[in-house]
Amino acid sequence: MIKENILVWDLETSGLDESAKILEIGAMLFINGKVEKYQWYLNHNIDILSRITAINGITKKMIDEKGRSPHVVLCDFLKLLKRVDKHVTHNGFHFDIPFLAQECFEVLNWDILTKDFFEKWLYTTGYDTAVYVKAAKLNKIQNKAYPRFAKEIMEERVLGLKYNLKQTVEEYGIPYDGAHQ
Repeated sequence: MIKENILVWDLETSGLDESAKILEIGAMLFINGKVEKYQWYLNHNIDILSRITAINGITKKMIDEKGRSPHVVLCDFLKLLKRVDKHVTHNGFHFDIPFLAQECFEVLNWDILTKDFFEKWLYTTGYDTAVYVKAAKLNKIQNKAYPRFAKEIMEERVLGLKYNLKQTVEEYGIPYDGAHQ
């Protein structure tokens, strides 16, 4: 049984660049020996490109029907983060954390110091399964503080090395039904 309070979370976005918006947050909270599941859609009133739907399965119709105010969703999600000792993502150090910090900066009107503090806090309390998978494939062993180790591993470029979620679950024989299902 897990004794610590841990939040496992993932984001789906409208793209990969700085202008992209968070479309969905999925999370599982492991707290006091119990599991709570969460899923939020954020309605930014934007179009969703078909190539994005092909990646994450999220359509404009889904957002229109299930989406809520990004401000409300982010506040709800931040309340969950405050309840945990640690949080876990897959490729979060490279993708999810920067997106979440930027979205909070824009939607919640945070100043840059708040954004920077939040982002650093996420890195120091978080663990990224992609780091472990990539490190194992590179035969690297953690020999320094986790945030620094994670940064070094994720910055190392190796042509053809795959450690995305779908590839990882297939290699480990874990059932995978797609994003947040």
